[in-house]
Amino acid sequence: MNKNDRIEESIRFVARHFSPEAFSRTKAWRRLGISAVSVSRFQLRRSLKYAAVGIGVVALTASAILLINRDASAPATDGAPVETAVPAAPVSSTLRFNDAPLTEVVKSIEQTYGVRVTNIPAEEYRLTGVYEGTADDILATINDLLGTNLEIEK
Repeated sequence: MNKNDRIEESIRFVARHFSPEAFSRTKAWRRLGISAVSVSRFQLRRSLKYAAVGIGVVALTASAILLINRDASAPATDGAPVETAVPAAPVSSTLRFNDAPLTEVVKSIEQTYGVRVTNIPAEEYRLTGVYEGTADDILATINDLLGTNLEIEK
């Protein structure tokens, strides 16, 4: 018996044992002996308790249906193992240069951040300044200042 057959069987069970009027609001008020015109505070509290019990019965019935439809004979299966890796946060550092050649600046970036820089121009540029941030930030700043195209090799 597959899952859909069990769901249909459960629906037929509920339909057989509960009449359409079972949850009729007017019929419920009449059963409780409360008229729509005069309702005392006590009667209202009592009726609210009955309503809460009725809701509980419906919730339990729905839970029972779901429990019946659960296939206990099927073994529980674990999903395929998932590799989770948290990317490392970019390393931020401060580099200071005083009239340093671009090749020396690139070597310093490679040593500090553990990256390989490509597209180093043949022209001899010299830099002075304090650079703070990640390797990408520093290379972007140098590229903007000098009009070069330094990149980190991926």
